[in-house]
Amino acid sequence: MIELSGERHLDQAKAKVLAFVSDPNLFSSCLGNTEDLHVEQNGDFRAKFKIAIPKKFGVSYLENVSATMSFKLSKGPDAVEWEGSGRTVGVKLTIVLRLDVRDEDAGAHLSWRASMNAAMIERLLGEQNLREIASDVATPILECISTGIGP
Repeated sequence: MIELSGERHLDQAKAKVLAFVSDPNLFSSCLGNTEDLHVEQNGDFRAKFKIAIPKKFGVSYLENVSATMSFKLSKGPDAVEWEGSGRTVGVKLTIVLRLDVRDEDAGAHLSWRASMNAAMIERLLGEQNLREIASDVATPILECISTGIGP
């Protein structure tokens, strides 16, 4: 199990941040490398996207893998959680992303926590390498959230 977390200040009101991260059309636009996206009426979504695995890890046959996942939304007054399950390279993958938002002077404070269970992939690549890949995926998602909310 890989776990990542972080915090950042956003120059937007808490309500606007929560609205962005809980809207599947807006939030899914931050996933990057999305090949296919289907938003359900209940706010859940399914996506197929590519994950780049750097050559330095020595698994050239996995350089650019596809993941197909379904994401379910849970939300509260101060938090949003996206729980994803699916498959990549023939193995099960689960991801949980929790975004906690609180009011802060001149904006909102975003605390996030992501956990990923990809046991077979972790055995293949090693925990540290998988952690690096997960971080490389998470960073642009958070940048997109930060910049995508708009004025």
